Amino acid sequence: MADRRPARAAALRDAITSAHIDALVITSLPNVRYLTGFSGSSALLLVEPHDLHLITDFRYDTQVRDEVGDLAKVRIEAQSLWTGLWNLAAGLTGIEVVGFESAHLLHRDFQRLLAEGTRWQWRPQINLVEALRESKDADEVALIRHAGEIAIRALTKTIKEIRPGLTELNVAGILEHSLRDEGSEEFPFSAIVASGPRAALPHARASSRVIERGDLLLLDFGAQYKGYCSDITRTMVIGPAS
Repeated sequence: MADRRPARAAALRDAITSAHIDALVITSLPNVRYLTGFSGSSALLLVEPHDLHLITDFRYDTQVRDEVGDLAKVRIEAQSLWTGLWNLAAGLTGIEVVGFESAHLLHRDFQRLLAEGTRWQWRPQINLVEALRESKDADEVALIRHAGEIAIRALTKTIKEIRPGLTELNVAGILEHSLRDEGSEEFPFSAIVASGPRAALPHARASSRVIERGDLLLLDFGAQYKGYCSDITRTMVIGPAS
């Protein structure tokens, strides 16, 4: 697959210019992964006219360099990510107005911007990265399709194991184990397994209810592959349908 990250960064810089800001701080981890390839659980990304600056902590020292390469300047921060951002800001010039992802910023972190980020003027931004992500390229479509194939294979394996006497939790365990076996890197959401009268609940949690012959069984689950997800719902009858 072609490396589309540079083109994504260029498109985002165009959006930043159109928003009349000089740079953007990205706090959404899915957006960080979309732009840089970094899949860790701790990161801030500063996008400015000349560079991408990725700040993470010591746990990801090896991983971040493997996943990001030379696309971004990586900063390993021993204290907090925000301390790393303020230290970075001290060495940057030509930046006055900085946007932040208002839909992906905790209130306590917004307070940090006001208290410690006084070097810059802050402006809330909505969906600058999400607007780019709405349109999937051919490689992204292939990844989504692969995530769907993982889910279907896991479902096929799970159905063979379902029988009266198992609990919903038993079935959820079989399903999630099958998803892992087939290559799901994690679960987009907790698998929904609901049987009998509980199958009418739109978002039921798997319970200790024992599945009986003749029950309707609802499965709602997904797979994740390289950051892209599938979501599948199936309803079946345990034994012959009446």
